[in-house]
Amino acid sequence: MFEGVDWLGVGVIAAFIAGWFWYSPKGYYPAWSASAKVQHAPGDPMGPAFGSLVLVLYGLFVGVMMARGL
Repeated sequence: MFEGVDWLGVGVIAAFIAGWFWYSPKGYYPAWSASAKVQHAPGDPMGPAFGSLVLVLYGLFVGVMMARGL
């Protein structure tokens, strides 16, 4: 069932999801921002920054798959 699974890719995706939760408003972001004394206004571009990171990771994924011939 798990033959041929790219565990490095699974680990990267898991780390990305864990990081997203860690810094999300529902996760540990409020405690982290309070302890680091980071102030963010409601209109800060956190969504576009996250979206651009997703695009970069997707481009990397497509590039690797094309290099492997998949």
